[in-house]
Amino acid sequence: MISLVSDMGFSQRLKELRTSFGLSQRELARAIKLSPGMISMYEAGKKTPTIDVLSRLVDFFDVSADYLLGLTDDPTPKSGELPAFIKERLKKRENIEQ
Repeated sequence: MISLVSDMGFSQRLKELRTSFGLSQRELARAIKLSPGMISMYEAGKKTPTIDVLSRLVDFFDVSADYLLGLTDDPTPKSGELPAFIKERLKKRENIEQ
């Protein structure tokens, strides 16, 4: 199975963002409707987020998905654009569901 994100980049960025906002894992989990255990696993690099969770994190922190995934050092959101590879996965998933 191909990983959606670079574990090191994503897990590190998530922890940095969470701590820069002064939030505990429990507080972040509550804010984006997840369990604290999932936040812990994401930060430890043991799990990767679904596209839905990634979207919630991007919205909550107001950063680009590319930044959160470790693909760029520019945190500025780009007009709600998802990275091309995520768009491609969504398109494939829609085709499979049809």
